[in-house]
Amino acid sequence: MGYLLIAVISPLALIWWSALTGAVLIVTGLWFAPRNRPTALIAVVVGALVPVITGWWSLVVPLTAALIIVCGAVAVSGAKDRGPRRSPGHDAAGAIPGMSERALP
Repeated sequence: MGYLLIAVISPLALIWWSALTGAVLIVTGLWFAPRNRPTALIAVVVGALVPVITGWWSLVVPLTAALIIVCGAVAVSGAKDRGPRRSPGHDAAGAIPGMSERALP
């Protein structure tokens, strides 16, 4: 969210676009985390480093990037795999718990 703030308040178009691109890459990386962890981590790191290239002269932007990389790595490593989707209350075979074949009409 820090990069979105930089994108909104920055008067320079280059910094604005790099901050917006970085924010989109970070959100995309976090969205991909349950599906493909290496790709997600690469997207988070690249997204954090894109604004650093244009804002290298500032102390805040590289520190924000370091914080985003650390938090993003923790989020990506803690993401749970998304298996096949099942309806809540059903077991693996698709039967409703507590129901038997005899109970069905």
